Amino acid sequence: MRSCMFGLQICRRKVRRIQVEITIVSIRLDASDGRVANRITPKKKENNSAMDQQKHRTEGERTGGSAGTSPEWWKQAVIYQIYPRSFMDSNGDGIGDLNGIRSKLGYLQRLGVDLLWLSPVYDSPNDDNGYDIRDYRAIHEEFGTMEEMEALIEEVHARGMRLVMDLVVNHTSDEHRWFREAAASRESPSREYYFWEREKPNNWPSFFGGDAWSRVEGRVDARVDSEGRSQGGRVDADAGKGSNGGEGANSEEGDYYLHLFSKKQPDLNWENPNVRQEVYDIMRFWLDKGVDGFRMDVIPLISKRTDWPDADLRDFNRMVEETYANGPRVHEFLQEMRREVLDHYDAVAIGEGIGVTHRTAPLYVNRSRKELDFLFHFDHTFIDHGPGGRFDPVPYDLQEFKRVFFRWDRALAEEGWNAIYLDNHDCARLVSRFGNDGEHWRESATLFAMLLMTMRGTPAVYQGTELGMTNAPFERFEDFRDVEVMNAVEGVRKRIDSQGRGKDGGRVGGRVGGIDGGSDGEMDSEMDVAGVITDASAENGKKLHRELASLLKALQVAARDHARTPMQWSASEGAGFTTGSPWILINPNKNRIHAEAQLEDPDSVFHFYRRMIGIRREYAELVTGSMEWMDGGHTQLFWYRRSQDRSTCRGTDRSVGGGGNVFDVVLNMSDEEVLLPESLRNRDDELLIGNVAGLGSVRGRRVDERDRGDVGLRDDRKGQSDGRGQRGATSTNSDWLQPWEARLFVTSESF
Repeated sequence: MRSCMFGLQICRRKVRRIQVEITIVSIRLDASDGRVANRITPKKKENNSAMDQQKHRTEGERTGGSAGTSPEWWKQAVIYQIYPRSFMDSNGDGIGDLNGIRSKLGYLQRLGVDLLWLSPVYDSPNDDNGYDIRDYRAIHEEFGTMEEMEALIEEVHARGMRLVMDLVVNHTSDEHRWFREAAASRESPSREYYFWEREKPNNWPSFFGGDAWSRVEGRVDARVDSEGRSQGGRVDADAGKGSNGGEGANSEEGDYYLHLFSKKQPDLNWENPNVRQEVYDIMRFWLDKGVDGFRMDVIPLISKRTDWPDADLRDFNRMVEETYANGPRVHEFLQEMRREVLDHYDAVAIGEGIGVTHRTAPLYVNRSRKELDFLFHFDHTFIDHGPGGRFDPVPYDLQEFKRVFFRWDRALAEEGWNAIYLDNHDCARLVSRFGNDGEHWRESATLFAMLLMTMRGTPAVYQGTELGMTNAPFERFEDFRDVEVMNAVEGVRKRIDSQGRGKDGGRVGGRVGGIDGGSDGEMDSEMDVAGVITDASAENGKKLHRELASLLKALQVAARDHARTPMQWSASEGAGFTTGSPWILINPNKNRIHAEAQLEDPDSVFHFYRRMIGIRREYAELVTGSMEWMDGGHTQLFWYRRSQDRSTCRGTDRSVGGGGNVFDVVLNMSDEEVLLPESLRNRDDELLIGNVAGLGSVRGRRVDERDRGDVGLRDDRKGQSDGRGQRGATSTNSDWLQPWEARLFVTSESF
């Protein structure tokens, strides 16, 4: 929703309760930025039936912000992902929290995003930073309270935005009540909530290293408190039989359970209808609190191949697609979820499409399937992975990068929908991974803003990407916090150590990333690999040294923790994120890259993102128009065309000129100058926006009239020469694109 400082725009939201419609509109003036926002306060009718409560937010109830009021409002939305632990700390404990998020909603409103995706804030032991959930109906104390969560939801809506939560239901924490009960006794009703086998049935590896099958170590105390939360812990195997033990109790020689991720993330058994009903009840709990939908974590994995076939381990990504994802009942389960829950709410269902290809995606998102609304696919996030996965990085191929986007667009063009994203909490930083975070940092950061906002699909911006945040300088294993890293280090140590002692009887020793490796006797000499000390006199110690050095090099490129360093709000010691000691290191380039400076600089990455969001919102063609690949396989350019014909633009809610324009997006994704395609030369009068040297105007006016006069961009070409003669200092009609230059041309057509 947009509103001027002194203007009022009142949107009415219909609230259904049984057969009574109540519309309550109140106006609040936000003290932080002086903008008026619509607060909609739905009231519940007393003594509603359970079914009536499920249906209380039906289609058309909430209007919200710029995403609009149509049944498919999420197509017009712009997503912003918040990783709460690293977003904003309000109490100085070094960990981001809910009140910190609330304090920055004005910033997000100014950026122009209107659908906030909140990574998990549920009660969790934090083995995998919240993706191991102990209690789905409680907020982790590090993040705040349920009352603060409810206040966040209310204020998000008051500002005309929406909020979706992460739904993590492929697995739980091993500290969840269900698993404690299941592990304590084979006779427990919760036993069938998970997968158990007397012996390992196959060779499946975990995503985080090691086997995907583990035993419970010792017996488990399944006691719970008055609210049903687990109170017990593991009981030493020699301590005797507990009250829940008996003949069925697990011991260290007990059954194996399945965990595709960490040992503390046992997989749920969706074959059990009771599990599915538990999940649906959890969804209703949060939807009734006002959340606007879910991003569903690794949702293609919920249906398992319970004949337990062995996996082909030669290609990890292919193994995920063929063995872990797209199980025999996954579509049945998602269709049931739609019928049982989602059809009764005005809520969006977004899938994390791990293991889903452009060929199988329509089965998940085509409208007639009645499963998901759209999904985040992985093809471009795996594009620089070698056969060994994330820690086997290879250079990415621009041609394949382009093909990925067009394959997916064609696959979903008729009936489905796509998400457009380039990074998230599981990836390295965008500008470091696919761009140039050195000499051409600003140009490549803004180029990706244009790419995100001009593709067909719902764009998603990960926190800090709108500032051009980069990979962090992790130098030692101790700098990392990700369980995936710790398991990778431990896996290397165990593999080398299992090969036996060296020729002189030495053993791999020392301390690896916080993992004790042990040591036999005194070390004759030491080698330090960024915090990893090994016995250099042992042959295996030398091999460990080499493999850990190689792993560290890969981590410095591809580790997930790069995306998890704190938001850089200012150049202060704590980057404006915290007054305490941050839970993970702050990138030292916060002195140069931070929000405080970019908000004041009209030429900043932040403001380019804001302008591109505004342009996307203004032109219907950039949302639902067709896409045509134009560059013919150019090795440095990415050029595509967006347009909308008569049949598709009819009935479209479009503003200035919407539905009658053709857009050419041309991106120089290289460190070299590139000659424009001939048909794009001498089109200065058709240039809508660009990311270098005076290309910020929109045919002489601003997309957002409040920004009139701030359109000039930094003169990065001043005094440059291409070796063919001098170039104009601020020329906007050059036939040559500078490194990482992006231009958006528009031609108006009359229907």
